[in-house]
Amino acid sequence: MIPQTILTAPRDNRRERAWLLYCPDQGGWQSGVWFDSRWTDFGTMTMDLEPTFWAEPPADNFEPEPGFASHLRF
Repeated sequence: MIPQTILTAPRDNRRERAWLLYCPDQGGWQSGVWFDSRWTDFGTMTMDLEPTFWAEPPADNFEPEPGFASHLRF
């Protein structure tokens, strides 16, 4: 997982395609989608998000090693 600036994020209106979004004002990493010209949460599609970074979600069979995210800095 390599975070990239939100300006480079794909703007895909298909609701089934979620991204990992780093939203400092919302407490960190969120699962979100681009919908109706805004970032919104994937679960309920009711909360607007204000991400600064994005990343591809891990594969379904991904098992992080201990301390996996400790090297990520923003």
